[in-house]
Amino acid sequence: TPQTPNDLDPSDLQTPLIVNIAAAALACAAASMLMIATQIGLNISEAFYVKSWVYGLLAGYVVTGLGGAVCAVLIAKGKSLGAIGGVLSTVPVARCRDVTVAAGADDCEAIVAPELVYTGFTHSEVALTLALDPAGPFPLGSTEVTVTVTDDLGNSDSCTATITVEDQAPPQVTCPAAISVECTELAGAAVDFAATATDSCDASPTVSTEPASGSLFPVGTTTVTVTAVDSAGNTESCTFDVTVTCGAQFVRGDANGDGGIDISDPTHTLRYLFLGRPGSTCADAADSNDDGEVTLTDVIYTLNHAFWGDSPPPAPYPDCGLDGTADELDCLTATAGCE
Repeated sequence: TPQTPNDLDPSDLQTPLIVNIAAAALACAAASMLMIATQIGLNISEAFYVKSWVYGLLAGYVVTGLGGAVCAVLIAKGKSLGAIGGVLSTVPVARCRDVTVAAGADDCEAIVAPELVYTGFTHSEVALTLALDPAGPFPLGSTEVTVTVTDDLGNSDSCTATITVEDQAPPQVTCPAAISVECTELAGAAVDFAATATDSCDASPTVSTEPASGSLFPVGTTTVTVTAVDSAGNTESCTFDVTVTCGAQFVRGDANGDGGIDISDPTHTLRYLFLGRPGSTCADAADSNDDGEVTLTDVIYTLNHAFWGDSPPPAPYPDCGLDGTADELDCLTATAGCE
């Protein structure tokens, strides 16, 4: 905020000695001239009016006394006429303060104007130039600087301060897009993913996720929170969803979905294959040998197991479960007992 002459601190009004001496001499000369002029006036008035002579003499003594007093005060105090009439002949006095600023989010540096550090005298009628050394930009941490203030007459003064630059910007974290997977077991599916983070002041911010990548995600939708922390403790987070879906559960070989494996199951498949009857609503269950197709070999496989004790169907059997084999078959309706 600009200051007026009435706001000046006396310590801000230091002037060169030569200016003080010249100003004092000027004041004394002026007082002497006034005294001489008064004496001349007295001589003229003496010839005409006694009353005017008396007044003139008194005025001469008063002026002479005031002139002498002004001279004495100016010399004793070391002040110039500039200290009385304004600030035009003053020498600037630098005053500084320590400052703390935030580093830029892009380059981890800070640009600081000298006006932020300088706290000394300013005035709208006095042109001052401020300079920092070093000028910046300033890196993280503390840097000692010298502030120099120079007026339009070339007078200057300096002070020192400390500029502290802090990392106050959080890292930039990137979450993956939403993920949808098919369950690999009744409990859900293990899901892997990757999240990244960047930071202008920390080349390797710490990235954590909850739940962690590779965790077993249950059937349904789970929200994952990704958090990045840089070396200064600044944090940023984002979220994304992992959705696990499962087809209907079944028992392999139960082609008609009645909850058991008997002669009705191969018969159901034969009617579908040769008579054009509706197929099983759970094709995975009708695929008794788990080869990814529903054919006559599945009928034979089921008969051999049911009546001759050959190998049982692959899982899920004899308990309910999901198809662990990747194929084009699906199970639209759970078999009885697996709902």
